[in-house]
Amino acid sequence: MASMTLDQDKQRFAEWRSQRQQRQPIPDGLWRVACNHISTLGISRVAREFRLNETKLAWIQSRGSIQHDAGPREPAWFPW
Repeated sequence: MASMTLDQDKQRFAEWRSQRQQRQPIPDGLWRVACNHISTLGISRVAREFRLNETKLAWIQSRGSIQHDAGPREPAWFPW
């Protein structure tokens, strides 16, 4: 069953990639789909299976939530 889900999830990525606009970021829902497989497959294999950047995938997974910034923000350590 797990491989069937993996195949289905890979198909979701393929469909999105075939319809996306140039340089459109991966939607949060698809990042969640990929992150759901990390516990069973590991980050390297998930990145390979879904054709994702392994470093970015690890960073997103470590954040625990997926948020695309709307624009530049000041770092939290600025005193003002």
